[in-house]
Amino acid sequence: MTIRLRDPSKYFATPPVNMIYALAEALKALLSEGLERRFRRHHILAEAFRDAMDSLGTKIVADRKCAADTVTAIHYPENIEDGAFRSQMKKRGIVVASTLGPLKGKGFRVGHMGNVSQNDVMSTIGAIEATLKDMGYHFTCGAGLAAAEEKILSL
Repeated sequence: MTIRLRDPSKYFATPPVNMIYALAEALKALLSEGLERRFRRHHILAEAFRDAMDSLGTKIVADRKCAADTVTAIHYPENIEDGAFRSQMKKRGIVVASTLGPLKGKGFRVGHMGNVSQNDVMSTIGAIEATLKDMGYHFTCGAGLAAAEEKILSL
């Protein structure tokens, strides 16, 4: 692969060649899957995740009518502490992000785009269920996984 800058005199340092190769690989993966299929997968995984969170009785931050297919933010149920929740999730092999700004510490965020698969989403939901259960939150075990599975079957 040959990469040439239009005017190298305007760039005073070595370009990040590794980033250029990474971009090329990412574009190959994206084009191999196809944009429409990729957008559809992102949408279905996002909807599956949100359906799971609804089934657990948690409250999603964004209105469903305008929720993005990229990430979902969820309010913590009462008596669930941010640091403890995220720490337990990490012990289960799943990293979730805290909410930001005025919502910091009041919820968590889960991304579901890029190379995220249905297995990633189901594993995350399973870990959320196990963590919430261990922290004393009451819900029907498996409800989130069942709700997500219904949606994911359309992939």
